[in-house]
Amino acid sequence: ANTNNKFEEICSAYIKRRNDLFLKHESQRLTSAGYWAASDPKFLFELFRKLRLGKCRKFLDLGSGDGVVVAVASLFTTAAGIEIDKALHNDALQIKNKLKPFGTADEESRLDI
Repeated sequence: ANTNNKFEEICSAYIKRRNDLFLKHESQRLTSAGYWAASDPKFLFELFRKLRLGKCRKFLDLGSGDGVVVAVASLFTTAAGIEIDKALHNDALQIKNKLKPFGTADEESRLDI
C-alpha cells in the first residue's frame, strides 16, 4: 500500500476513536504520569511534512498515548513510542493491530508501540 492509503487508514481509525471519545467526554484526561489528549492525525501529518521528518533516521515519542503520533511519524521514518499508562498503551496496541498499515516485514518494523 502506498503512503496515501496508509495515511487514510490511520486517519480513519484515529478520527473515529477521537470522535467516540469526544462523545463520551473522554478525549482528554489526567494519567498517572501527566495529561493526555487525543491528537488529529491530519494536523500531525502536515506538521511532520513541514518539519521534513523523513530526513530523520528515527523518531521516538515518550508518552506516546494512544499511538497516533507514532503511527503518523512511521509514514516518514522509523518510529517508536513509549507509554507508561497501561490503558493508553493497550489502546495503541489494539489500533496498531487493527490497522496493519504496512505490507512488508521491513515496513512493519518502522512502527513500534
